[in-house]
Amino acid sequence: MISLSHKFIFVHVQKTGGNSITRELLDYCEDVTVGDKTDGKKESISLALNDYDVTAEYKHYGIKEYSELLDISDFTTFKVWRPPHKRLPSLWQWGMGGMPKQDEVVERIKGVKSFLSYGPTDYTIDFNHLESGLNEVLQTVGIPKVELGHYNSMGSYEIPDYITEAIYKECEEEYKVMGNTELVC
Repeated sequence: MISLSHKFIFVHVQKTGGNSITRELLDYCEDVTVGDKTDGKKESISLALNDYDVTAEYKHYGIKEYSELLDISDFTTFKVWRPPHKRLPSLWQWGMGGMPKQDEVVERIKGVKSFLSYGPTDYTIDFNHLESGLNEVLQTVGIPKVELGHYNSMGSYEIPDYITEAIYKECEEEYKVMGNTELVC
């Protein structure tokens, strides 16, 4: 999500509250909605940026892809971090047919774009403090505080131990990096 007028880029990592953030920030962006669907608890919004002739959906672009579109050196960039042992099961429950079997879990982890691959941003918001962290970032770009809606909630579900153990092992680098990263709360 890009705001040319407010000079910010929101890097939407899957299953980190991005649809809630997108809905609140649409009025401050030049993005246009190219898809908006609601199906029970599932809700998705897709965006395109007409000013840059970007007609393909870029909802989950990383910093590299944004920097290929335009010079982002003057933009404030931010994303949300949700620990993989929470983010990945949520993604699987939401749109990938449920939790993987024990012999599928490593392959399923590797099939999801890693948080670190989205690239570095100026701010990383802690998912556990989503609204307050977002409002802290928005203050830096001159946007008033927002109250976030809650979209795509899957409620509670059981996460088998073998999944949690595999995620910790396969995502070890992310846990190390994020353990040394200051989060906006």
